[in-house]
Amino acid sequence: MTQSNQSPNQPPDLGTALRELGQQLETAFRAAIDNEHTRQVQQELVSGFRNLGEQVQSALKTIAEDPRLQELAERGQQKLHELERSQAAQELQHALAQGIDQLNKQLAEFIRRIQTPAGGEPSTGATTPLDKDNDSF
Repeated sequence: MTQSNQSPNQPPDLGTALRELGQQLETAFRAAIDNEHTRQVQQELVSGFRNLGEQVQSALKTIAEDPRLQELAERGQQKLHELERSQAAQELQHALAQGIDQLNKQLAEFIRRIQTPAGGEPSTGATTPLDKDNDSF
């Protein structure tokens, strides 16, 4: 798949090089998919993940039924309610809301600028011609 019509000293054409890279990647990907060993590994991975999922579900069920965990969850809820009522938490929440609001405004402005049509207002300011003798641009 190499280029036979180029001289050895001439650098490769970017388009041709990218096209050849794409073809090589496609060939490698197809070979990997068609490989029997790859299929076996894929099946083993699927089976392993299935077993892992079942074990995690079983462990979570056992943990959720533990009375110590239920007591810990209740105490956590109580502390969370106390924290929500504190002045520091309210100030933090207010500061976070203001910061996120400012971020949203800046993001909306950025989106507006990149969506401006080509004939619209330039987003980078006025351009200055570099060649003052030639006004054909």
